[in-house]
Amino acid sequence: MEKKKSGLWEFFQGLGKTFMLPVALLAFMGIVLGVGSAFSSPAIIEQFPFLENQVLQVIFRFLSTIGGFAFTYLPALFAMAIPLGLVRKEKGVAAFSGFVGYVIMNLTINFYLEETNLLAEANNLQESGQGMVFGIQTLEMGVLGGIIAGVIVYHLHKRFYNIQLSDSFAFFSGVRFVPIITSLVMGVVGLIIPMIWPFFAMIITGIGSTIQHAGVFGPFLFGAGERLLLPFGLHHILVAMIRFTEAGGAAVINGNEIFGALNIFYAELQNNMPISPNVTAFLSQGKMPTFMFGLPAAAFAMYRTAKPENQSKVKGLLISGVIAAFVTGITEPIEFLFLFISPLLWVFHVIMTGLGFLLMNLLGVTIGNTDGGVLDFLIFGVMQGSQTRWWVVLIVGACWFAIYYFVFKTVILKRDLATPGREKIVEETEYSDKEVNYTKHGSFDAKSILTALGGAENIESLDNCITRLRLVLNSAKKVDDEQLKSLGALGVVHLDDQNVQVIIGTKVTTVRNALEELI
Repeated sequence: MEKKKSGLWEFFQGLGKTFMLPVALLAFMGIVLGVGSAFSSPAIIEQFPFLENQVLQVIFRFLSTIGGFAFTYLPALFAMAIPLGLVRKEKGVAAFSGFVGYVIMNLTINFYLEETNLLAEANNLQESGQGMVFGIQTLEMGVLGGIIAGVIVYHLHKRFYNIQLSDSFAFFSGVRFVPIITSLVMGVVGLIIPMIWPFFAMIITGIGSTIQHAGVFGPFLFGAGERLLLPFGLHHILVAMIRFTEAGGAAVINGNEIFGALNIFYAELQNNMPISPNVTAFLSQGKMPTFMFGLPAAAFAMYRTAKPENQSKVKGLLISGVIAAFVTGITEPIEFLFLFISPLLWVFHVIMTGLGFLLMNLLGVTIGNTDGGVLDFLIFGVMQGSQTRWWVVLIVGACWFAIYYFVFKTVILKRDLATPGREKIVEETEYSDKEVNYTKHGSFDAKSILTALGGAENIESLDNCITRLRLVLNSAKKVDDEQLKSLGALGVVHLDDQNVQVIIGTKVTTVRNALEELI
């Protein structure tokens, strides 16, 4: 039972590491998108007319186009990155199968929706919880859809990548079988998902109704609920309800009845009317303490708790995530660094986001729009005058920074979380001249070495450095040190109950390859 629990924990830690590849791209693309969209927006051009230059606008629109890539296709990136990062062999096939599985899952979801007459109208996609993926109208599952596909494909690859079929079907054996079985399995998964997804949508509809009847606590429920639903891709339904439907309020402006918090805000802005606090209570202002101050503090805490030798390596990742959150309100690059590592920190983040919405409303701030970054703060807060009470954001934000930093640093250290730069990587050892120059005469007996290591079933992972085999074992006690030395190893280093290094010398890569073939 303990071994199964340990294996599950190792799987989730490995899963978290696979997120780093798409998250790193997301962080960079967030900066590109933020720059392009900000300087091509009508509000900014109105304030700085020189930006209306045609050449500049073409450049900014180009940046917006390529910057939006990662956000549009993030689920597909996860579907490929997860099997790519988790499998040990044939990684290219695993990534290819991840893409195949993700697309087929969405195709069969579309098939189910069409056959059951559940496809929404093009102008009603978000409210119906549907969206477009590679031109396929499907359920809006967000990143969770990519994670589902990626994890299933990883297990299929692990089970079938070396399968041998009968002679009649031998061509489809081995790695060729992985995308084949993936297409079949994910086709079935795509038929099942639409049957259970409506229950989630019903819950969201109930939440929207509750928010409107919660009075002063409505903004808290909205802010916390939106963050809580983000990993499942269901936040779009809640956000769309509040921004564009009666759930976000109603107002008569210039004789026209306007529904939804964002629609009302834009209408009031366009007609130079006083901004309604009950409308902005659900918009940008509530996000600002968390997005502009809280998440940067969380990133700073991750940097400070990273191992000193790794701080320079993670600095770029964290800085790009901070810029994306602070400037544009794009938070996923930072949130995905702790979301799957610590549910406790995620719950804290959810509650603090909700409290940000509550406080901004109680303190009379009236800053609208959607993103919650510094651009919204400047354009819809500072530039709109003192009536927006924009300075309150700075005061509350300073408190948020201190709270986030203290909580994140404390939890990371107390629970020894594997945030960036804290991964349990075996430390490099000083190599002696004897070790570096050691070469055994003749070849190594890989089968006997495997036996001395406790057999294939004792090996969790196998790697090598310049001169040493680096092993993670189920039990280091099963290793026969003396037998390994008699087989030509210069020495054996036990780092703990699971991590062992065997000093092989310059032939270490050959030995590792031979062991991998046996395993």
